[in-house]
Amino acid sequence: QSCFEGSFSSEGGPCTPCNAGSESLDNKTDCKACLPGRTSRSAGRCLPCASGKHSPNSGQSSCLVCGEGNHSAEGASECSICSAGSSSVAQSAVCTLCTAGKHAASVGASKCDACAAGNYSEEGAEECSLCDAGKTSGNQAISCLLCSPGKHAPDKGQPSCMNCAAGQSSGSGASACQSCFEGSFSSEGGPCTPC
Repeated sequence: QSCFEGSFSSEGGPCTPCNAGSESLDNKTDCKACLPGRTSRSAGRCLPCASGKHSPNSGQSSCLVCGEGNHSAEGASECSICSAGSSSVAQSAVCTLCTAGKHAASVGASKCDACAAGNYSEEGAEECSLCDAGKTSGNQAISCLLCSPGKHAPDKGQPSCMNCAAGQSSGSGASACQSCFEGSFSSEGGPCTPC
């Protein structure tokens, strides 16, 4: 009579359970160690590690959790590191792309960081991009907004638009203010008005 799954017998001997981290050969005459990426806790079959876990060596009785910034598919012998522009929590099957307005500059990130005011990013960004002159943004922005008339942003990456001085004004999205034409005036941040 054949031994049950997870046990073996030598010729004429009793059936003996295999040790943890192993399974019986098909002919039940011996046990073999579980391959990397597979484990068995007690006598039985070697099963693949669940996604988000791994087993780097043969003959292991349990799978190890992949840490933050790493991921693995089912049956993995090692964890894979998340690429820049993505992140993961511990025991993840996949890395998640950073949402627009956030970034992850290095590989193996456990979280994505918000872009600072005056910057923006698209989904999966490694770095935030500076807003062009004449535009600005708040924290964690997905795009930049034009400065409104009467305001300007002279440099890239401005966290806010500045008022034009009295006697000057600007159109929408200006990087500089212009003097009011002869016979007109303006208050700070206001439009040029004829006298």
